[in-house]
Amino acid sequence: MPTFNLRGRGGEQHVWLILHLGAKAKSGAANGKIADPSGMLEWLAKDRCLVTFKDSKDIRAKRVALQNIIREWIACLAK
Repeated sequence: MPTFNLRGRGGEQHVWLILHLGAKAKSGAANGKIADPSGMLEWLAKDRCLVTFKDSKDIRAKRVALQNIIREWIACLAK
């Protein structure tokens, strides 16, 4: 399951989507194995990454890239 964080940080409002790669860290975790040509992913650890959106316009603008990332994420979970 992904984690959504809808609160602000440091006075700025953001929507964060954290993509986990399992309840427990696995050896050979997928860090960098999710294709991200848009550069949207920020790796927090070997087993989770973050996508940040500024507002609803930003979400709409990144829609196609996010869909591709979600497909890659699901493929990583299936391995």
